Amino acid sequence: MNTKIYTFASWKGGTGKTSLSCAAIETLAKQGSGILIIDLDSNLSMSSIYNAIGANYTSIDLLNGNIICPNITSIRMSDRDIKAFIIPSDLRIARLNNISDRVLKTYLSKIKNIDVYDYIFIDPPGTMNALTRNAMVAADKIIIPAMISDIDYQATGLIMEELEMIGVDADVKIVLNRFDAKRTPVDAENRFRHDEKLQPFLWPGKIPSMKSICRLTAELLTGYSLQGAAKTIIDNFVEEVIK
Repeated sequence: MNTKIYTFASWKGGTGKTSLSCAAIETLAKQGSGILIIDLDSNLSMSSIYNAIGANYTSIDLLNGNIICPNITSIRMSDRDIKAFIIPSDLRIARLNNISDRVLKTYLSKIKNIDVYDYIFIDPPGTMNALTRNAMVAADKIIIPAMISDIDYQATGLIMEELEMIGVDADVKIVLNRFDAKRTPVDAENRFRHDEKLQPFLWPGKIPSMKSICRLTAELLTGYSLQGAAKTIIDNFVEEVIK
């Protein structure tokens, strides 16, 4: 399969996982790439952003083995013609606690014409459970957003341990996200930068905390898009981490 599969994963919430993923999706979609989003989060954040709640076909259907999915929801933009689609989540997906870690990978490989998408973005819950493990096992590349704090440093170490425990065969990139120069302690960033176990996976750059990135997730269907410094930062992130 030539399609590239990306999972934005975190051990805890609050890392900006969905916002960063959404910004990358929008950048690639504007460049003409075909995108499929798979929402596995019972919070339905990505499904809500793209106004796809209540669709006939959801990620529960996919995880239950229904790979005949002709009605994948098309994302409608107010002023853009993009090739983006979403398999939304459902509140009931939180009940799927005992599924094998390889279920999603297996069924994705069986969907006909999956290669029409250039990229598949998987948005799992902001915690470690069976759905997050499925998302990581299915991925070609795993992006781990982390805020620059002591608790996020610990959480990043735990998710790296989890990847090793379940034998994930994917490229991994840790991205320091939501950086605030006025509030972020220097020693907290140094913990990430100087950790020999994390260094090989750590992206040299970092994503600042910007209101425009948060605004994107709330207003993109109305035509809002990143501009100026925010666009430059996300364009650079996409070029260096995603592509």
